[in-house]
Amino acid sequence: EPSGVITLSKALSLSIMKNPGLASYSWEVRAAEARMFQASLLPNPEFDFEAEELGWSDYRNGIGSAVMYFTFSQLLELGDKRGKRTSVARLETDIQDWQYASKRLDLFAETTRAFIRALAARKKVALAEKFHQLANQVFKVVSERVEAGKVSPLEKTKAQVTVAGTRMDLERTRRQWDTSRKQLAATWGSTSPLFEGVEGNLEKISELASFNQLLEQTGRNPDQARWETEILLREARLEFEKSKRIPNVTVQAGLQRFEQTNENAFVFGLSIPLPIFNRNQGGIEEARHNIRKVEEEKKVADVRIKTELSSAYQILSASYMEAMMLKKDILPAAKQVFEGSSEGYRQGKFRYLDVLDAQRTLFDAQAKYIDVLADYHEA
Repeated sequence: EPSGVITLSKALSLSIMKNPGLASYSWEVRAAEARMFQASLLPNPEFDFEAEELGWSDYRNGIGSAVMYFTFSQLLELGDKRGKRTSVARLETDIQDWQYASKRLDLFAETTRAFIRALAARKKVALAEKFHQLANQVFKVVSERVEAGKVSPLEKTKAQVTVAGTRMDLERTRRQWDTSRKQLAATWGSTSPLFEGVEGNLEKISELASFNQLLEQTGRNPDQARWETEILLREARLEFEKSKRIPNVTVQAGLQRFEQTNENAFVFGLSIPLPIFNRNQGGIEEARHNIRKVEEEKKVADVRIKTELSSAYQILSASYMEAMMLKKDILPAAKQVFEGSSEGYRQGKFRYLDVLDAQRTLFDAQAKYIDVLADYHEA
């Protein structure tokens, strides 16, 4: 379990190595590989033993008059059933690989979002601590002015309420930070995080690529790229179902033993089902319908991914614009107003309510800036 301060790359490494959900899915991939190996195996031969004419009369004395058969039989799969069955299993393994890639990216995204939320929560704790200190400083100034008889004692009470409010805000942000720590640690299967902080730069943002440029990248999304393999899998299943129309042949060969005359003879046989009633018509038709079904599901997935991209891009664009506006215009202005009102209050030019309003405006603007940056990085 990591301690101290962790980075995003550290969190991602821990998640990919220790996440129990991803680990369990990796076993599903291995199980699919085992199924492919099993599908490629030949049917086992069979050994048959049969004894006839065992009698208990004067002329037939037990096993001494028996006719015995020792035969081996082997099922021969015609129509390349084994090859087509193996192709189906191989494509099923490819599907599992796609799903594993999707799960892995989902885990990366989940871990990154959890890290961003933790980083934002940590920033808010630092912000709340800063404003709690400012409230204490303002309270000290108000107390001095009250003692000097320059303002009413009521303003000291108001300042005390403000200090208590900032202390409550600080405790709330600390609880949010603790919750976000646990959510981040849960991505690598931990319930008792030991790390004390996260390191990252929320303010590192960049101009956006165009929507069409991002749209071109969706073909790399495993949730979309997998559908070509899904169609190939359904087509391979159709070919496998068609191969079942061709009956298999069972070949038998062995030895016939006549105990009474102490003679031997070779025996040979063939067993062929007659495909009169069942030619796997239903299985073939079902496989055809499944191909059409997958083609429609591919369209649904394509629409879903493009819709999700559009939604995320809208959030990204809005967050970028808000962050730029807050950083360049709102935050400098709010800071200037607070500093001016604080200095003016010391000089007796402003009321305490003016200082309180400026302080709250600056705090809200800086908290909003952290939220907007977090939205940007999550999107």
